[in-house]
Amino acid sequence: MASPRSGLLSVALLAAAAIAATFGASAFVSPPAASQSALRGAAGMATAYGAMAAAVPEPAMAFTEKELNNFGVFFAVFFLGFFVAGMARLFTVGKL
Repeated sequence: MASPRSGLLSVALLAAAAIAATFGASAFVSPPAASQSALRGAAGMATAYGAMAAAVPEPAMAFTEKELNNFGVFFAVFFLGFFVAGMARLFTVGKL
């Protein structure tokens, strides 16, 4: 059963958390002034690059079934290599 001190301690911790939340707003960094821009440097160049990137259409990034099967074969061989290497390590250490 909980003692009365533990209840008092939890109430004190809760009160301390409420006070910290109320008066702790000064712990945050203030936002930049309106005269400062969020992006520093060549903002015009970033806008131009973004416009050029948006203007060029991208090709469809669809994979055919043949490409997916080729990846599956490669992944299976790759995984099998790691599995065999792990089993070899397990059996050669001698601590099963």
